[in-house]
Amino acid sequence: MTKHETFVQYLKIGLLGLILTLGLAAWDLTSRMPKVEAQLAAQSGFQYTHISTATNTLIKTASATLHTVVINGGTAGAVSVFDATAAACTGGSTVAIIATSTVSSETLAYDIQTTNGLCVTTAAATDVTISWR
Repeated sequence: MTKHETFVQYLKIGLLGLILTLGLAAWDLTSRMPKVEAQLAAQSGFQYTHISTATNTLIKTASATLHTVVINGGTAGAVSVFDATAAACTGGSTVAIIATSTVSSETLAYDIQTTNGLCVTTAAATDVTISWR
């Protein structure tokens, strides 16, 4: 074998090694599990208001985002949600009227923006949690 042929053989071996090294490095980068970061609940920006009696609850007197209404139980009755700023929940628009029962527990997602404020009326001692911001 000539010096030239020997050089070409070593060059081929070197290139093959480089290709294998780059291929393994690329495979290692793509086979790693993606980094997952958990978001803390406090970072969501939502607050909550818990209601367990028959009452009018003025939650916010300015524009608000109604995230969820969670019916936890309690006495069966109606839960009414209004886009209003009055403590009696009057003078605004009706967002929802929710009929509840004592046996069911459910989460209703709204994710809507009110214009005036957020006020909730419970007609009975229904246990409700409102999440909002």
